[in-house]
Amino acid sequence: MKRIVCLVTIFLLATVLVNPNVVSAQKQTIKIAYFQPRTAKIMNFYGTWLIQGFHLGLEYATGDKNPSNLKTLLDGGEAVYNMPDGRKVVVKVFDTQGSPDIAVERAKEAIEDWGADILAGGCFSSVAAKIEAIAKEYQILYFMEAAAASLTQDPLFNKYVFRVMRTAEQDAWAQAYLAIEEHGFKTFGIMAIDYEFGWSSVEALQAAISSYPDCRIVAITWPPMTCVDFRPYLEPILAAQPDVFIAVWAGDFSALLRDLVALNVWNKTYAPWVGADFYTNNYLNFGIPGVEGILIGRECWVHDSYMKNHPAPLYQTLCEMVKEENITPDEFLRGHSCPQLDKLSYARVPETWFPGAFATAQFIIDAITAVPDLDTDRMIAHLEGRSLETPIGQIRIRPEDHQGIRPYFIGRFVIDNDTSSDTYGLVTIEYVDTIPAEKIEPRIMTTYTPYPKSFTVTASASPTTGAAPLTVSFTATSMMGTPPYTYEWDFGDGATSTEQNPIHTYENPGVYNVTVTSTDALGLKASSTIQIVVTEPTPTPITEPILWVLIIVIIALVIVVGALIAKRRK
Repeated sequence: MKRIVCLVTIFLLATVLVNPNVVSAQKQTIKIAYFQPRTAKIMNFYGTWLIQGFHLGLEYATGDKNPSNLKTLLDGGEAVYNMPDGRKVVVKVFDTQGSPDIAVERAKEAIEDWGADILAGGCFSSVAAKIEAIAKEYQILYFMEAAAASLTQDPLFNKYVFRVMRTAEQDAWAQAYLAIEEHGFKTFGIMAIDYEFGWSSVEALQAAISSYPDCRIVAITWPPMTCVDFRPYLEPILAAQPDVFIAVWAGDFSALLRDLVALNVWNKTYAPWVGADFYTNNYLNFGIPGVEGILIGRECWVHDSYMKNHPAPLYQTLCEMVKEENITPDEFLRGHSCPQLDKLSYARVPETWFPGAFATAQFIIDAITAVPDLDTDRMIAHLEGRSLETPIGQIRIRPEDHQGIRPYFIGRFVIDNDTSSDTYGLVTIEYVDTIPAEKIEPRIMTTYTPYPKSFTVTASASPTTGAAPLTVSFTATSMMGTPPYTYEWDFGDGATSTEQNPIHTYENPGVYNVTVTSTDALGLKASSTIQIVVTEPTPTPITEPILWVLIIVIIALVIVVGALIAKRRK
C-alpha cells in the first residue's frame, strides 16, 4: 500500500511539473507591487498620475471597471481587478518616498513579505535603477514607468526588465528629427541639467544629431539642479551661434523661461519645446509674471501630453474613462492664485503619464493572460516582440532590450476655445503630425540574446530498412529553442517512448511512419517524421559444418532405406 501511494504521489508531482495548466489552476491570485513616490518632497504628483493611468489601464485590460479601486490604490490598500477567467489581480502601491534606498527596502518587503509576483512603477530614474537590480536578484519581472534614463542599456539592463514608456534617447531622436528633417537646421547648442537625466539626454542627442550628415553640437553647458540664474549657462551657447537651442531640464521652468526671453534666445533661436504635462504647460504660459502667453503658437514635440485631437483611437477611450470616473489629475492646484491653474484643477483630462501607465497595465495583463502559471521565462518570451494598440498608438517591445518602440508627435500650443470643454481657456496641444516610430528608435546597447520564437527537431534512425524482426536506434536532435527539451516518439506500430534516443524493435513486416515531437522549456513544439521499412523474414542460410554432416547422414539414410525397399520388392 505504501508503494502505491508513493507511485501516485510521484505521478501527480510529474503531472504538475510538465503540465502548466495544473499550476495555472492553482495560481488564482496575481499580486502586482506598484512603486510610486507618494510622499516625496518634490513632484509626488507624478506618482499620482501614474497610479491613475495604471488603474484605468487595468480596468480596460481586465474588463473589470471598479472606480473605487483608484481610491484604494491612492490610500495604500489592496485593489482587486477580476479577470475574465475568474482569477484576481491584486495591486498595492508601495511608497518609495522618491528615495532609491527606501525603494530597495520596499521592493524586498513587497517580494518577501507580501508575495509580489510582478513589480511595476518607479517614476524616478534613480529609484527605477535600484528596483531593476532587485528584479534581477529575485528573478521577477519589473515594468518600469516614467524613468527615462538609459536603464534598458548595458550594464544596467537585465532580462527581467521591460519599459513600455518613453526614454531620454527617444526624446533626443524626436528633437533631432523635428529640427533637422522638418526644418533643415544643422548646428545645435544644448543646456542640460547636471544629473543622470541630463547626462543620458546629451549622450543620446550627440548620437542622434551626429547620425545626420554635416549636423553637429557647437556648445554644451551644465547648470546644476539648484540653478535659478541661467544666464551664465546661456551666454556661451549664444556666443556659438547655433541654429537650434535645446534645453534639457526637469522641475521648475520659470527662471529658465524668463532668462530665455531676457537674452532673446526664445525668439532668435529655434528651440523645439517639449509638450510637457498639462500642469507645466499652463503654468509656463499663465503663471510666470512677465512671460504670459509665451507658449501660444509654439511648435512642440510630444510624447504623452494631452492632445484633444490625438490620432490614437484608444486615447479617446482613455479620455472618456477619465471623465466617466470623474478623475481630476491636477486637483492639487485647487485654490491656486493663478485663475487658469485653479480651473485646471477641475479638468477631467488625462495628464502626461496616463497613456504610458495605461499601456504598461495592458502589457502586464496580456502576459498574465498568455502565461497563466506566470512562468518567468515564458512570460519574457511572450513579451519579446509583442505589439499592442495603446493610447499612444502601437507599441512594440523590442526583443533585444525590452524597450517599447512607439511613435512621437508634433504639436502646437493653442488656447482651447471650446466653451463646453473642461479645458476651455487653457493651453492645450493641437496635433499636427506623427513622428514614425522607426524615425526615433533608440540604439540597441545590450549584448542580450532574446528568447527564440521557434525551434526545430530532426529525427534520424539506423537502420531504416531490414527484415523482421528489425531493431532500430532512433535519435532526436533539437536546434534553437530553450532547453531543457522533452520528447514524444510514436513508432507507428502503437508503441511510444519519451526518451530522446530510444531503441525499438519491429516484429512484423510493414512500412512505419515514425514521428518525434519535441517541446522546449517555453512550450514551443516541433516535429519530425521518418519512415522505417520492415520486410519479410529471410531464411537462415546453413553455414555450420555439423549441419552439413547431419544433412549428408539424412540423405545417406534416405538412399539406404530406398535401396532396401526396392530390394524387398524384387
